[in-house]
Amino acid sequence: MAKYCSSCGKEISEGIKFCPSCGKAVISEALSPVQAQTVQISPQIKNPGIAAILSFFIAGAGHIYNGQIGTGLFILFCVIIFSIIAIIYGNTLLLIAATIMWITSIYESYTTSQKINRGEIKV
Repeated sequence: MAKYCSSCGKEISEGIKFCPSCGKAVISEALSPVQAQTVQISPQIKNPGIAAILSFFIAGAGHIYNGQIGTGLFILFCVIIFSIIAIIYGNTLLLIAATIMWITSIYESYTTSQKINRGEIKV
């Protein structure tokens, strides 16, 4: 059986430690070019309903579930800070802003899950 370089796909002789074409180290069981092309990593499927429910109970949790950890933590931090300041100072506008951010995070986590499943967003 012929061996092929896992890096460039060129046919290589038995017993060679480095590919004469590209210079990469030869793996003992190199894949044929056809095998190398068919090896794929299956994408991780995200459930939009779970993302929305998580964001409903904890602002930003749906984004964290989707793999957008920075965005989720930012939303959580902002909603908490806005709410605390609004309660302490009686500022209705900040409370409204926190509520809008929370509701928006529910919608965004839902739609982001759908986009991840369609392959439009890589996480």
